[in-house]
Amino acid sequence: MIVENKRAKRAWIISDTHFGARNNSVEWLDRMTEYFEEFFIPNVKKHYQKGDILIHCGDVYDNRQSVNLLVLHRTIGLFEKFSEIFTDGIYVIAGNHDIMRKNTNDITSLDTIKYVPNVHIYKEPVTLELQDTKLLLMPWRKSHADEQTCIAGSDAEYLFCHTTVLGAKFDKYRHSGEGLASDDCKEFKRVYTGHIHLSQEYKNILYVGNPYQMTRSDANNSKGFWCVDFENGGKETYYENTYSPKFVKIYINQALESTLKQIIEVATNNFVDIYVPNDYLMKYQVTPLIDEISKVSKRLDVIPFELDESNNLQTYDIDYDKTLNTYNLCEKYVKGMAIEKPMQKKVLKMLKEVYNEALKWK
Repeated sequence: MIVENKRAKRAWIISDTHFGARNNSVEWLDRMTEYFEEFFIPNVKKHYQKGDILIHCGDVYDNRQSVNLLVLHRTIGLFEKFSEIFTDGIYVIAGNHDIMRKNTNDITSLDTIKYVPNVHIYKEPVTLELQDTKLLLMPWRKSHADEQTCIAGSDAEYLFCHTTVLGAKFDKYRHSGEGLASDDCKEFKRVYTGHIHLSQEYKNILYVGNPYQMTRSDANNSKGFWCVDFENGGKETYYENTYSPKFVKIYINQALESTLKQIIEVATNNFVDIYVPNDYLMKYQVTPLIDEISKVSKRLDVIPFELDESNNLQTYDIDYDKTLNTYNLCEKYVKGMAIEKPMQKKVLKMLKEVYNEALKWK
C-alpha cells in the first residue's frame, strides 16, 4: 500500500508511550499527560515548521486486552492536541501492546484514535511517499520472517517500525538473542524503531526509546523525542526530556561524603532508591538524612543489603529484583515477632492485600 504526503519535509518521532501503564495508575497517567502538555507540545510548537508530521512507532497503550476509560479519555485528548499542531499528518503504527492477538493485527486499541482529525493508524505495512523520500511504516509483525519479506520488497530510504533487533540491549545485563538482523536493514539510510525502551544506536538502527522513565531499568538512560529533516540529508535533532522524574540510586557512603545540598539536588522530584548496608544502620545516624530526602523525592525506597568486606561500596552494583521490597521487609519483621502462627498468617495476609493495593497507585 502506498500513501502520499508531498508536503511533509520533517518528521517528529515518539514511541512506547504506554498510556495505562502500572495497572491504569492515575498517578502515572497524570505524569505522562503532564509531560506531553508541559514539555513535548511547547517544544514542538517552538520548533515546528510548516509541513511537519508526527510518527508514533507503536505501543500507544500499555494493556493489549482492554483500555481504561480514563486512559482512553486522556489519550484521545492528547492526540486531539497533537492534531491541532500536525495538520499535515500523524502516522501511528501498531506495536505489540496495541494489538489483542499475537498472530494477527486485526483487533487493535488504536481504533480508538483513528477518528481524531489528521490521525492515520496502520495495522499493516505501508509506504509513505514524501516529495523526494519514501518511508516504510512497518507495524508489529507476527514473525521476523514476515518482517524480512516486507523489507525485501521495499524501495524506501527510511524504515519506521516496532520490532526486536538481534543483539539489541534490553538493559545493561540483557541482550536480545533473536530478532531482525541488522543486515536485513542495511539498505535503509536509517531505521527508527520502537519496542525496546532503552534508547540505543546500532549501525543504522536507532531505538527511539520511551519518552519518560517508567521503571528502574530506565535509570541513567536518556529519554526524549526526535525530529528528522529529510530535506537536509536526514539531519536529526534530539530533545532530551528534562521535565519528568527519573529513577536515581543513592549509595549511603556517597551521601555521607556529600553536602545536603548536593543530595537534595539529586533527589528532588525523582524516584530515589537509597542503598544501605545493614551494618551502616547501626554505625551511622542515617535516619535524619533519609527523612530529608523523603521530603523532596517523588518516592523513596530504602534498600538494605549485606556487603561483603571485599566489595567496594562505591562501585557495588545491586540487582534490585534480588533485594527486599517493602512487603518482604514487613514479612521478615512479622515472622520475627513473638505471635502465634494463626495470627501471623492473618497479619501477613492483610499486609499482602495492602501492599498489592498500594502498587496500583504507584
